[in-house]
Amino acid sequence: MNSKIENKIGFEKKAGHTQYKNIIYLSKLTLTFLTLLSLAPTRSFAADLTPEEGLKKLSQNIETSTKNRDEYNKAIDQVSHNIITLDSATNELSTHKKKLQQQMSENKSTLALHTKKLQEIEKSRQDEEKKKQSDLLKIQQLEKALAQLKELQTIRQDRIDKLAQDRLAIETSQKEGESLQQTLAQESKTLDQRIDALKKETAPWRSKKKSYEKESARWNKEIDRHEKMQTEVKLLIDETT
Repeated sequence: MNSKIENKIGFEKKAGHTQYKNIIYLSKLTLTFLTLLSLAPTRSFAADLTPEEGLKKLSQNIETSTKNRDEYNKAIDQVSHNIITLDSATNELSTHKKKLQQQMSENKSTLALHTKKLQEIEKSRQDEEKKKQSDLLKIQQLEKALAQLKELQTIRQDRIDKLAQDRLAIETSQKEGESLQQTLAQESKTLDQRIDALKKETAPWRSKKKSYEKESARWNKEIDRHEKMQTEVKLLIDETT
């Protein structure tokens, strides 16, 4: 009885990692265990068969056993090849696993660094958030101050406009005053001229007045002198009478 073993091993690589997919097809493996059982010695073997038949039967058994042995040897060779292939694949996978473990260890260290970096980033983010809030408060204060300054600018502009109006009014009044001042100055000059003329005209009269006053004083003295003499004369007359 013939037996045939067909074996097929396929290897497949996927996603950067070597993965092995072992497909072993064993078909048409027919081992007649009944034949093996027929090889077992029985007590009725010699009794049931003639020597010639027994010899023929033994020859058949030997031939069958030889075929079965050869089939099993082929199977052993194929299985040994499969074991070698699988061991090689196992070793390769073990090597790959060590590399993966090394990569996992390195990746774990990297993750630890990332975790530390993330913590530092979070701390920095929180610090910046606090500074941002502080800056926002300052901005709000500055905006309030700016609004007050803008309002003050409006008030100051109103004051400037009012002062400009006052200045214009004063400048207008000043021009009118300067014009009046020139008119008054001219009138004052005219008056000075008239006063000088009058003073010149008055001077002779003042001189005459002084002369007249001097003559009046002289004549007052004469009157006083004659009145005194008159009094003395009257006293003398009274004494003689």
